[in-house]
Amino acid sequence: MNINDNDYRWWAAALLGHATPIDVNEPAAGFYRNARSNLPYAYWVENSKQRCHINGHDVELQRALDDWPYVAKNPVSHEDYKHRIATGLWLSEHEAVHNHNRAPSEDSVEALKDRIDVLARNAQALIDAGEAKTQHSCDQAAELANTLGELENKVRALHDAQKQPHLIMGREIDRRWFPLRDKAAEFKTKVKQIVITPFLKKTGGGAGLTKRTVALVSNYRAEIVDMALLMQCLQNNPDVIALLQRLANRAANSKVELPGTRLIVEQRAA
Repeated sequence: MNINDNDYRWWAAALLGHATPIDVNEPAAGFYRNARSNLPYAYWVENSKQRCHINGHDVELQRALDDWPYVAKNPVSHEDYKHRIATGLWLSEHEAVHNHNRAPSEDSVEALKDRIDVLARNAQALIDAGEAKTQHSCDQAAELANTLGELENKVRALHDAQKQPHLIMGREIDRRWFPLRDKAAEFKTKVKQIVITPFLKKTGGGAGLTKRTVALVSNYRAEIVDMALLMQCLQNNPDVIALLQRLANRAANSKVELPGTRLIVEQRAA
């Protein structure tokens, strides 16, 4: 393939996102990716004759013209094309993702565990290496993250499907037993509140019920009378600090900067 005697201006512009309408009968010289088959395409003119390689092999003109409107939507760099021909992978594809074809063919726990374990090891290697240094490494990480997300969703769906019959059975058991439990609890509480507790408050004694003693139990609660003083006392309490942080984050999510805080914008991968 002689890439030097062709006009690659349309392809070069398309790579930059500046594609113009195509001529369906005249493919623009360049390198492309078929999104449906994931195969690499190369178009060029040689000796005034339209040529096309699909996955490195010559194809007939009609096949080249038929596929052109689809592959024109996905121009790729010459480097990316050569890498795909040599390795079977696009530069943006991670080896582990390619091997697992982005989704497991078997839905057993064991099969999914094997696939996720492999991807997790690859992910840990990327994490240990730190921030991506090139677009290529960033694309690989994105491909790996997307595949892990797909597997996460698959696991959630399979878990829900397997658990659903048990949830239905559990709700049926609840429907039979909970009304009995709730009725017993309701009348136990009413007897204590209406019959026993008023008497015990007056007498300070206990009420024997079938040889068991029912007595008043002391419960303690605090009434806040000085909020400022209380906050000063608890300002270093870890639970209070965590609660204040959650409230501040909630306000920050609404782009509200509370007194004593400042908004921090963090860029994260979607």
